[in-house]
Amino acid sequence: MIKWFLYRIESFNNNDKNLINKENNDVLLHFLKNSQKKFKNLGIKILSFFHLECLNFNILTTFFNNIEIDDIDYFKSKFVSSILERLRNIDKYIDVTEYYSDIFDCLISLKLNLNVEKIKHLYFILNIYKSCSENGDLYLKSTELMKLLDDTYLKDVRNLITDCIENNYIKKVSTNSNKIKYYPYIYYLYEYEISKKIKQILKQEHINLFKNDWEYYAKNFNIANLNILTEEQVEVLKSYIKNKIIIINGRAGTGKTTVIKSIVDLTKKVNPSCEIKLCALSGMAASNIKTKIGDEYNINSLTLYLFLFLMKQCLIYFFINLPYKNSLYIDYIRNFLFKLYT
Repeated sequence: MIKWFLYRIESFNNNDKNLINKENNDVLLHFLKNSQKKFKNLGIKILSFFHLECLNFNILTTFFNNIEIDDIDYFKSKFVSSILERLRNIDKYIDVTEYYSDIFDCLISLKLNLNVEKIKHLYFILNIYKSCSENGDLYLKSTELMKLLDDTYLKDVRNLITDCIENNYIKKVSTNSNKIKYYPYIYYLYEYEISKKIKQILKQEHINLFKNDWEYYAKNFNIANLNILTEEQVEVLKSYIKNKIIIINGRAGTGKTTVIKSIVDLTKKVNPSCEIKLCALSGMAASNIKTKIGDEYNINSLTLYLFLFLMKQCLIYFFINLPYKNSLYIDYIRNFLFKLYT
């Protein structure tokens, strides 16, 4: 059996090797012809390198989309600095953690010296993104950031946090309660832009639909589900009448959709001509909410991204950082973001 196996290996080496190489070359040529249409700024050598090293081509589209490169040595010299530059100038949201392993695969394939300080900066910044993703937050607390510095790979790097702040890789923010938060810079920009939009909404008097009189609405309008709402859910309704913006947050089964139906019902009864849009992060989620609420309100459901695009809003990326609680949770935007950046 062993002799037969060794014979097959020798047979492959002697007879089939050329055929396999030819097939690989045909696949590569076919791939390169198609890739050049997509990666017009990148040359054959770069595309071949990524193909043969089995690297993720999304790195090229995400971090090198506007850079003309046709030389491996030049690409090697620009790799780290281009990614760092992109991380502080990204014009659309990307989940950086998706590229965590792929970036280091590229570093190894390019045979870069991993002890260079700039690569250690990149490693530190990527780990900040990774920690944010694992914690479910857009920022790290001081203690969480310091834990990342315990990494032996970073022991000899001086002024690492200061350098990252000065180069706009991370943003240090002091809150009203004198707590320090460290944001990956692009996350800070997204949240900052959202806070500005919300402040603008809060200043618009014409969007007031209700008067602050819960008893009036409870008595004079037959609000859907009112008789089965919990105390917490009734507080949501009261908050909706009082505030221009509310956030309802909670795990599955905590009654979010039930109270949303009450909100929709009351709004339509107060102003039958008003138009309500049900938005969610995915089309399936939006459709599910619409199904649960019912068709009697003639409401359109769509993704949040599509809604904002259709409304020609500047706010395309919607991130609001909320505590993740088991119970139904109401957070008043006025207290949450309104004062955070003033």
